[in-house]
Amino acid sequence: MALYYKTLFETKVFHEYYLTDPDGTNVFDKNAQNDRLTFLRERFLEGEPSVNEDLDYAIPTTAQRKFRDYRMRLVPTFGGFKVAIEVTPEALADGTTTYRPKVALEEDLAIPVLLLKRSSRIDAYTNARIVRETNAAFYFSNETYAGAKVYPFLSNAVPPLDAGHPYEQGELADHGANTIRAFYRDATNAVQWLDRNGSGYANETDRLLVPPAFYYSFGTAAQVTQAEFVLKNGGGDVVGDYSFSQSEHLRKVLISVRPEDVLTAPEASPGAQLVYTLEAAGNNGYPNKTLRLIFYRGAERIENILGLVHIKVRSTDSTFDLLNNGLLVTRKKPDGTYNPVHPIFEVRLRSRITFWRYINEKKKDFQNNLHTDQLELLSGRLISKEPRVLSHTPLYFRKADNSLYYLPNPPGETVQLEGDRLFSDIYVSESKDLFPSGP
Repeated sequence: MALYYKTLFETKVFHEYYLTDPDGTNVFDKNAQNDRLTFLRERFLEGEPSVNEDLDYAIPTTAQRKFRDYRMRLVPTFGGFKVAIEVTPEALADGTTTYRPKVALEEDLAIPVLLLKRSSRIDAYTNARIVRETNAAFYFSNETYAGAKVYPFLSNAVPPLDAGHPYEQGELADHGANTIRAFYRDATNAVQWLDRNGSGYANETDRLLVPPAFYYSFGTAAQVTQAEFVLKNGGGDVVGDYSFSQSEHLRKVLISVRPEDVLTAPEASPGAQLVYTLEAAGNNGYPNKTLRLIFYRGAERIENILGLVHIKVRSTDSTFDLLNNGLLVTRKKPDGTYNPVHPIFEVRLRSRITFWRYINEKKKDFQNNLHTDQLELLSGRLISKEPRVLSHTPLYFRKADNSLYYLPNPPGETVQLEGDRLFSDIYVSESKDLFPSGP
């Protein structure tokens, strides 16, 4: 007897690092999803690498039986993955073929797929905060739990600009009128913002996933010797409280939550009920903070997880649904074409932005700046006037007349944090035509 499998849904991990052209245009400049998929397909046909160089896709250990029971299969693709399911074809009166899952899917069924790091390299070039209270991984879902989402993006909306927030270089904020910008400080320490085309990007509101036992970090500047934490569920009920005190400054503390006291992913269905809040307070001027958390229970170590894609069969927003009246969304027309096709969700990751800093390989000071449109000479080094994206594809500089030319690019996995600024160091040889040095 023949077995029929069809794609239930697909997720594309669009990463700017692998999807930027030499002139600086990237996949996020494409407004239509079909154009973004074409961009990705052209990269594949050209033999270019994708984010799969640094990511694996895996079924969590606790969900492997679920995949077997519902006859689902995880299928890696170029720049993402599909979840396929065994189906029974059914013909409609007009000759259209529909597909019914062999095993019926409950509306609140949760389908989890892990984005696993092959190494820490992806952390270096992916836009994200460096200083954080917890080492949380990303959580992506088609279900709403922190405001509405826009199909096909699995991230929460980029939060609006908050004048009191301690932004880091590259951190995103919504400036209104569909304008997303990335924060940085220039050479004079003045606050600046870079426009970022598009929307739907992974951001710090998606960084929620922690194990039941996790560390909370206070930062090196904090003078905390006493701290109190209160963990609450989505209804505001206290789940646990934790106190710490010592004579020396607290740098980090281990908060251990009993797994049986909380709902955990990936077993529980996506939704607001999965989200907990941790209220933190400390002495000696430490500001009160509130963190949102989702607890992950599984054999995988959280430091090896970039994110969890957690898909619900029926979402609060029907545009994210996987089924239509118990049938797959996919329809095969009598002429052999598919319309509509399966849902294709997107995880959209921006590259880290850094100041490109050119340093003479013999530690000599540069004498002249032959690239005044793009670089400034500071303390004998040439530094880009604005931070630039890290990219696997070499990027050109753009002159004032809009012409392009090449200067050496940095390695994407090496980033230096100095004060509030991120640098990528590029060591170059002395050259009278490009990088003349002093005596």
